[in-house]
Amino acid sequence: MSIPRKIYINQHKEEQNNSFLLCKKKLPRGKKRHYLYECEISEQQFKEYHDFDFFLTNPEIEGVYETQIPLKYSFITTVGSITKIDSKEIHNRRLNKGKIVFEQKDFRPMFTYFKPYLVNYKINYIYVAQLSYKDNQIWAYLNVLSNDFHFYLVQKRKDKTSYVQVIRDEL
Repeated sequence: MSIPRKIYINQHKEEQNNSFLLCKKKLPRGKKRHYLYECEISEQQFKEYHDFDFFLTNPEIEGVYETQIPLKYSFITTVGSITKIDSKEIHNRRLNKGKIVFEQKDFRPMFTYFKPYLVNYKINYIYVAQLSYKDNQIWAYLNVLSNDFHFYLVQKRKDKTSYVQVIRDEL
């Protein structure tokens, strides 16, 4: 899968550049947005050009943002966690070294604002927590709406391939 990397460059002066798109987003830590440009590049180009000294030392540039956002996070926030591939795109893709490579634009979200996920399912707060120490783990399932609390202590088997449940407790 090919996911483009988006970086944002906040400049003090407007610039005419066809490869950058002027956008309006909020900046972190209350920074003032002057002329904020979105630049979309492939991950390979980003890794090759990962020298941002020009941007950081240029007095006309206030800052460069979202250079360290993981691509998986970017994909999930853009497309969603439950998606499907556009069926038209399956036939249009060619093999690349024996693999079919899809782009982010080929994925369609299964749920949107107008078609939400879990509409008739009422969940106020459910917490799942996991703590690890060496070969032991504690898992907790806490449903504060129904006061249903479950705790599991699990340990790795002696062969270290899987876990076995040691204690299960409820409150």
